[in-house]
Amino acid sequence: MTSGNNLDLAQRLALRRGTPAAPAITEVTTEVRTNGVIMVPPPGPDGLKYVIGAVVIEWAFRVPHHRIRAFNAFLADNEALIADACEKLMRGVHYRGTYMTTHGERVEYRTYWAYDSHDAQKQWEIGLAKAGSNFTKALRHLRSFWLGDPNGTHRHFAPGALFAKDPGGAFFGFTLETAEQMEGGGAAAKPGRRRKPARK
Repeated sequence: MTSGNNLDLAQRLALRRGTPAAPAITEVTTEVRTNGVIMVPPPGPDGLKYVIGAVVIEWAFRVPHHRIRAFNAFLADNEALIADACEKLMRGVHYRGTYMTTHGERVEYRTYWAYDSHDAQKQWEIGLAKAGSNFTKALRHLRSFWLGDPNGTHRHFAPGALFAKDPGGAFFGFTLETAEQMEGGGAAAKPGRRRKPARK
């Protein structure tokens, strides 16, 4: 145990708190978790009036060519209803439209929702309370097109300016600190310390 290799092995075993158990196969119930969720700080009372919203949601999806005419007709007939109902029923929730985009022969759609705050998303409990309303029926039909695309995406956006003081949650802040330390002093940089810039 005096060679360099053995010393490294001993140190790794000590960090693992002893010799690891022999490999085994057992059936377990899996649970997927992530710490990658970025919490959106609340905007100030008068700040960010120039943005679409404090939180913006994008649905991205494709519609088969044989359904494009029907989908565009649905939008023409129902988008005003959806937008007006959002404004009347839900405080801080705004429908910003569904847009058709083309990449050569590939036709895709983007639906945008804007929220005045992160908590405004809870207003859907009120907006969807009446399952038989024209608003709920139109919204269900709109969402069905997104569901029809197995590669459809659902993305969240927030103005970068909101994160100037708050990085977006403890774990995301930790990630940023780690990245900054690696940039400033390599992976061995001590936590909580930042290397001072060299004087010119």
